[in-house]
Amino acid sequence: MATIDSPWFETNWRFAENAKDLVRMMDENFNRDLFFFSNSMLKEKEVDQISEALGRNTGLNALSLASNNFGPTSTACFASGLTMNHSVMYLSFSFNKIGDEGAKAFGEMLKCNTTLSYLSLGGNEIGDDGIVAIADGLRDNHSLACLKLYTNKISDVGASFLANALSDNDTLVYLDLNNNNVGDIGAQALLASLENNNCLCELRISNNQISNQDTAESISNLLERNHNEQKKAFIDALSSDNVAPWRRYKLMIIGEARAGKTSTVRSLLQLPYREDWESTVGADLTQIETSASQTKWMESNSEHVEFTAKFAAQHALKTLTRSKVKNS
Repeated sequence: MATIDSPWFETNWRFAENAKDLVRMMDENFNRDLFFFSNSMLKEKEVDQISEALGRNTGLNALSLASNNFGPTSTACFASGLTMNHSVMYLSFSFNKIGDEGAKAFGEMLKCNTTLSYLSLGGNEIGDDGIVAIADGLRDNHSLACLKLYTNKISDVGASFLANALSDNDTLVYLDLNNNNVGDIGAQALLASLENNNCLCELRISNNQISNQDTAESISNLLERNHNEQKKAFIDALSSDNVAPWRRYKLMIIGEARAGKTSTVRSLLQLPYREDWESTVGADLTQIETSASQTKWMESNSEHVEFTAKFAAQHALKTLTRSKVKNS
């Protein structure tokens, strides 16, 4: 086991030694566990197997496939599996070779995916054509909070398309464009988009070709404004008397001994039937998550759920959204 630092997860990763091992762990559906898989040269058949397993999986939270030499074809296959997945929140796909065509596949995936919060595509030889597709996906995406596009081939054209997408996006809080080819025109477009965006709080844009320091300073000021507004909205929500839907329900399954109550719950969680399962003594409590956008249920790990914070964040988001509509 090893600890991986990220701005979204501070927990242990479970390592898969090869593609077969990764597919097996996906299909066994370890609830809420995180898997790390990298530095392997994958065959086309193995990519297909991973993609299919990802589409079937309901418990995987995070996956790293960095430095696997993925090309456009492999990337498209994987993105297709992610389109059908409703559990992965963290994905590192950095330092592959996906290029513009692979980026287009991720752009299409972003239009459909409703759970991904963190996506790293750094070091992937992505140019403006690929960024146009990703920007298009961001317009329809309502879950992604962190997007890393560092060390690619993004120019003013790509930055301008991202800026236009930010005007419509209300979830992205972190964008990394370090080590690209963005100049003053692209920076000015990003600045203009921030005038109407109160969600983005951090924009990494060093090691580009920006020479206008006034633009850079204005961008910094607007990011600080967004950070302060979100902090205030969150604190106000914590102390507010307003109410919000709890979105929690109790489902009680009762019956005679060995009637199949536990098997019913396991079936709802897409877990296989086990003949050797011991009869439950007394009562068993299971916390399950699902949503209107997914048909599968998955067991929730309460260690990753801070209800008070999520409750306050919901109010904060409503406040910011109302403010955005009022100012537009």
